[in-house]
Amino acid sequence: MEEIEAQVRSYDLLDFWQSARGVSMLLLFAAALAISALILAHVWPATGYVDVGALGILAVLVYGGYGWAILATMMFWTAANAAAVAWPATALNPLVAMLWWAVTMRALWLAWRIEKARAATSAP
Repeated sequence: MEEIEAQVRSYDLLDFWQSARGVSMLLLFAAALAISALILAHVWPATGYVDVGALGILAVLVYGGYGWAILATMMFWTAANAAAVAWPATALNPLVAMLWWAVTMRALWLAWRIEKARAATSAP
């Protein structure tokens, strides 16, 4: 709870790598970059560029602090990683997919809680 309160207090002062929404954005961009590299290496089908585009757009919206975008990203990220685990041919390693999912979800969950706390403190 301390971390949430500290981020709410310093919301506009934190650099992007210091805030949960910024870390979430970086992790999503890293995932998009990894998918792009796998497509270029002909390991992942070119339809993965749809995921890359979606992750890029969602990453920007998450950094913008849109609570609905954070929730949408959590749902999209869960579905995409569940598919990677269910159909291992689309992932290099299902264990890596699950670990990356967990790390990213933790950042997204924290970002969502911070946005909820901000909304509660600014409510009349």
